[in-house]
Amino acid sequence: MRRLAMTSSFDSSVMAVDFARKSALALGPTDQGNTGGASGIDGRSALASASPITVWGHGSYTSVDNDYNNGTQDNRYDGDVWGYNIGADYRFDNNIVAGLSLGYNDTDLTTTFNDGTYQENAWVISPYAIISPTENLSIVTEAGYSQGNIDVTRNNDAVNGSTDSAMWYASLKGIYAYRPMQDTPLTLSPSVSLLAARKTIDSYTESDGTFNDSSRSNTRQFKPAIEAAYDFGFDSLTVTPFVETGMVHDFTDELNNDKTAFTVGGGVRLSDRDTGLNAALEGSYLAGRTDYTEYTVAGTVSYGFELRDLDGQPVGLMSPFFGSDVDEYGNQSMSGGLGFISGPMTSRLSLAHDISQAGSAESRAQISMSLDF
Repeated sequence: MRRLAMTSSFDSSVMAVDFARKSALALGPTDQGNTGGASGIDGRSALASASPITVWGHGSYTSVDNDYNNGTQDNRYDGDVWGYNIGADYRFDNNIVAGLSLGYNDTDLTTTFNDGTYQENAWVISPYAIISPTENLSIVTEAGYSQGNIDVTRNNDAVNGSTDSAMWYASLKGIYAYRPMQDTPLTLSPSVSLLAARKTIDSYTESDGTFNDSSRSNTRQFKPAIEAAYDFGFDSLTVTPFVETGMVHDFTDELNNDKTAFTVGGGVRLSDRDTGLNAALEGSYLAGRTDYTEYTVAGTVSYGFELRDLDGQPVGLMSPFFGSDVDEYGNQSMSGGLGFISGPMTSRLSLAHDISQAGSAESRAQISMSLDF
């Protein structure tokens, strides 16, 4: 039987589809449509901010089209993915920024290979850090957990089924920015990133009684890239058009038996040092996969600020947090959010997701405040 792996976005990263041969349904990330720029947390890291606190939002649209049909292996599908993220981070010093992102993804595919459809809605929570050990070097680390609901049909909607998905992932990216000519505002930024992800699909029974066992997909991906950007200054506003290109290589779960693809893209960034507002808009195209095309349009907006008292002095410390716990009965709980400490007062805003041993799940938002005496 064919295996469908859908296009999905975690937090800020857009993942493409993967097919295998043994399972009716299994998902796995294999391609990220963007090599840099305005792609989720990559987009946040590309928007410079010297402010202690930065809040940001990200949106993306990805279109995919797979025409692979080789003998007994028919992988044809097409559709789109919408991704949305919000995030916040705190600059602990000049070299370290840490934050948390919450994302939502909506995937809608037409699966030509079985005359059906594939739809998934997923939430993802992702702590991240941006570290600058030297003046021109940045290291972006990210980890995340996602849960989704999947609805599928086949045989022209005659058969349908529903199940749940869960995914863990981690990525590491290094970026080195330098100016070949000191008197020219041209910046070249080579980068290398590594992605590891595992996605699990729960077993389910279709409306005609067909049972589909649980399945798992693993991704190990390597992506070198380079970006060229040029700054134009207008008083406090800097406008930076950029172009980029990169390679995507899959060590496992390659798409259409093709391990390597290439990305090309470009866009523009805006940065206003007086207001703390930054924005980016980017488009990218993935080529080189056998019978597969993908393009993405994405945008990011961020705002940096500092909390001060009436005398103009900094107030409090903001910090992100992420936690996971399993009790003796097998019930799982995951939470993440932002904490704020000002003198004896501590407050927290968090999102939590609980999964019972019986399989039921509950999500909730929490606000807490405490005062030490």
